[in-house]
Amino acid sequence: MSSNSSTATVLGLKKALTSAVSANQAKDIKDILTQLKTEVKATEELLRETKIGLAVGKLRTHENKEVSGLAKELVKKWKEAVGTRAPPANKNVEAKDSGSASPSVSTKPSPSPAAPSASTSKEDKNGASSSKPSPLDRKDSAVSTASSTPAPLPAGTVRSSKTDSVDTSKITDDKMRNKCIELIYDSLSMDSVVESVIILERSQDIEAAAYKGLPDTAAYRNKMRSLYLNLKDKKNPDLRASIISGEIDGKSLWSMSVQELASAEKKAEMAALSKQALFDAQGAAPKKSETDMFQCGKCKARRATYYQMQTRSADEPMTTFVTCLSCGHNWRFS
Repeated sequence: MSSNSSTATVLGLKKALTSAVSANQAKDIKDILTQLKTEVKATEELLRETKIGLAVGKLRTHENKEVSGLAKELVKKWKEAVGTRAPPANKNVEAKDSGSASPSVSTKPSPSPAAPSASTSKEDKNGASSSKPSPLDRKDSAVSTASSTPAPLPAGTVRSSKTDSVDTSKITDDKMRNKCIELIYDSLSMDSVVESVIILERSQDIEAAAYKGLPDTAAYRNKMRSLYLNLKDKKNPDLRASIISGEIDGKSLWSMSVQELASAEKKAEMAALSKQALFDAQGAAPKKSETDMFQCGKCKARRATYYQMQTRSADEPMTTFVTCLSCGHNWRFS
């Protein structure tokens, strides 16, 4: 199967899979996943071009156990196929030619320097121009030192910035911010087969958006802690996949509530608790009875509900609250 035909085939299967998921057709989803498992030979280039890994990864938490099981097997198989690939042959050559023995130097060409923007050029009081970049706008050497392909990991080892040899210590001039970028990277990469460069860029975007939106240090630290805890949740792969794919950007992420960040299982749990709390609150409210004893002074109807409460001292009569069922008029009397 040629590369072009393979890509076209996978894109076709991805489209069919998306349609089956939207229609909640478990049988069709299983058939497509089986076809992907048996007929598609995963390569880094194929996964990157088609983004089929993101579509399949979201199904690992599907309500149908057979679907989620197949999705997990398929993701694991693709991880092994991409992770065990031999490193590029020119890696050592480039290191030798550059005269550096550091293994962290990437073979990926560095991007061309962009023209200085208004945010990176300032004038001092004497009118002199300064080209010192803002820490918020810097894209330092951590991007260029990130490996383009995740290295093979020993069994049981979780992927992180350390396993990927990604250095976040000099991205900004603030140690706390650099540590936050590292934590976000660790949570996004834990079950991903996407290139380190992409994950690092997503991590920087998230941190920069939170830093700009929350200038207060305490609020910033609390938000970053909340993001980290939600992103590293093993039951929340959909959130990680949406961020890596670009569906959710940094600005949208930091403005999301705790409920929006939660996994599907956690959302269901919170909904159940909210429903129970509402039921308990209703149970504590005064019991209403329907009667025809009272005539509405507004529409003259005799269908109404009422309840009684002791609103004054104990030796005073109870207050009766009446609601007309025809027009909604409320009144009370003692």
